[in-house]
Amino acid sequence: MLCVEVRVNGIRHCLAAPVDTCGFSAFVSHLRAGDGGTTSTLRVSAVSSDLTVDYQWGDERVLTAGDVVTIRVVDAKAPDVPVASPSVLSGLFPRRRFFDIRRFFDISGFIPRPVEKSDRGRAMLTWLVLLYIAALLQHCSR
Repeated sequence: MLCVEVRVNGIRHCLAAPVDTCGFSAFVSHLRAGDGGTTSTLRVSAVSSDLTVDYQWGDERVLTAGDVVTIRVVDAKAPDVPVASPSVLSGLFPRRRFFDIRRFFDISGFIPRPVEKSDRGRAMLTWLVLLYIAALLQHCSR
């Protein structure tokens, strides 16, 4: 099985593989701390296909200057078991419903009706969300 091995300074952090997800990510966030400094953290995580479960491999790890993070694709018999928890996204998108775009269009003739200037931002956001969903669905169907 193809997995992703994440190492910090040569020590294995985790061995991850998609569970019931389309994929997963390993990312480093760099945020300002309350004392004026900055904090960098490493996290390997995913969200289930139905947006109801968050998965995390390994603990969130604080990085320091000079740390080397290596992400490598490997063939392994079994990945580490992720920690599962309820997803925050399920609260944002209950039952995977997105706002109704019909108000921007004349559905009967499939001809867009003029969008008021105050609604242009929302119309643009709607299209971006639809394009993102279409890309996810296309990627997940493979």
